[in-house]
Amino acid sequence: MAMSKKRPREVKATDTQLIEIYNDLANEDEEIRLKAAYALLSQFSASTTTIEQHKIILKRLFRGLCSGRKAARLGFSVALTEFLCQVFLPYIDDHKIEASEIIDLLESQTAVEGNSSGQVSLPVSLSTEQR
Repeated sequence: MAMSKKRPREVKATDTQLIEIYNDLANEDEEIRLKAAYALLSQFSASTTTIEQHKIILKRLFRGLCSGRKAARLGFSVALTEFLCQVFLPYIDDHKIEASEIIDLLESQTAVEGNSSGQVSLPVSLSTEQR
């Protein structure tokens, strides 16, 4: 039985740069984490990216919050906070994106699946009462 050969995926320079930024957000060195957060925010400003691109970045930042790797929660939370403040505030004010959409993304990206250590699931009654 012959195995199909997969064509190697081309990795764009921006993909490689983003991978490095996300890795640096999890670095134990605070200075490296802050530089990575700045690099992410510099690369994606409100004027150069679409709402769909913003949602992709949000999903990645939310997933990073759940990581148990090094200092990922610290780095990703700093980047997420600044990202929401600098990029989404004008959209929220203009009603281009609803706060409920951001909450839905957070819930979908941080849902406990399987045997995930370090994550705690809230009972449905508690999580819906908070809204």
